[in-house]
Order: sequence, then structure tokens, then C-alpha cells
Amino acid sequence: MNDVQSLLALPLETIAILGSGYIGYRIAYTGLDSHHRAVDITFLSLAFGLVSKIAIGLMAGYFNHDYVTVLVALFCTILAAGFWRRWGVLAFSKLLRVTNVSFSDGSLTAWDQMRTSTTDRPTQIIVRKTDGSAVMCDYLKTYEHLPHGPCCYGQDGSVSLYITHFRAPDGDKWDKADVKDEFYGVALTYIPASQITEIELRLLI
Repeated sequence: MNDVQSLLALPLETIAILGSGYIGYRIAYTGLDSHHRAVDITFLSLAFGLVSKIAIGLMAGYFNHDYVTVLVALFCTILAAGFWRRWGVLAFSKLLRVTNVSFSDGSLTAWDQMRTSTTDRPTQIIVRKTDGSAVMCDYLKTYEHLPHGPCCYGQDGSVSLYITHFRAPDGDKWDKADVKDEFYGVALTYIPASQITEIELRLLI
């Protein structure tokens, strides 16, 4: 409690920079932070806090109201974080590859890279299960507008999807499943990671 009170006693500009930096970090690295340590969080937050600091410095003399300055600085930080997440991370990884500096994108696992990609647009997903059966969502775009649609990838390897087809453990053909019911609505199925042996995604190229 004393630590919080000490932080709130800091100058408004300092609180704005620290708060904006952390918000920027959360935006830029949501889903990519499972392996981040305290030092990573601290310095990445400070990196985005620097954007806020620069914005506040550039606005000095233009706004006489501190709260307006804070809001504009926060907006600039959020904008920078969103830009970095959408385009910056990918561009930086490509730069490292073409210059033979590193072929790693910083993902902890291959699954992390797949589930956090904002450029891939899967058209079909097939989940093969430990009992030998398999389920599929045949055309993901059809279910984009539904809750949690068209599918969700869990950080632990779990998946939720709208099942359009299923295949029995010893089956050799796909059978259709009823996704929508006139009375109950649509069926979203959660499959825990412990029941999954393989996930196949079909992507547009």
C-alpha cells in the first residue's frame, strides 16, 4: 500500500510516462509475453514510455493544461505500440533474417508463432485428437462474426472452434456436424491441449 502511495505522489508527468509505457507494452506484446522476465517487462515498458516522454516534450508550450498533454502522450504511445505490433515486429524480424543476424522471431515455441500471427488468415482448421478422431471447421471465414470466432488458440495448446465436420477414430471419411440449431444457437467446442495430437491449418498464399 505504501508503494502505491509513493507512486501516486510522483509528478503527473512521471506517472503518465510510466503508465503509458506499461500500456504500450501490454498492447505490443499481448500473447507474446509468456517468457518475459521482470527485467524484460521493465525495459520494454520504458521503451514505450520514451514515446510518451518525447510526445510530452514536443507539446511543451503548446498546451497549458497538463491533463490534455497526458492524454495526447498516451494516445501517441498507444499508436506506436499498435504500429509496432502490427508491422514493426514483422519488419524487424525480416530485417534480422535478410542481414543474417538472426533467424529467430523471439517466439518461445512454433505454436506461439502461429497463434500470435496477425498476418496469417487460416481458411480451414483440422484438429486431430489422441483417441484417433478428428474435427474440422471447413471454412473459417463463415464464422468470423460469431462469438470467439472463427476459432481461438490457447496459450497452452488448447483450441476452440465451430465444428462443421468430424471423423471417427477408425473412419476414412468426414461426416457433417450441425453447427447451428434453430432453438439453441451455434455450438462452439473447446478441446483441451491434453486431447490434441496435431493441429493443421490451411492458409491462403
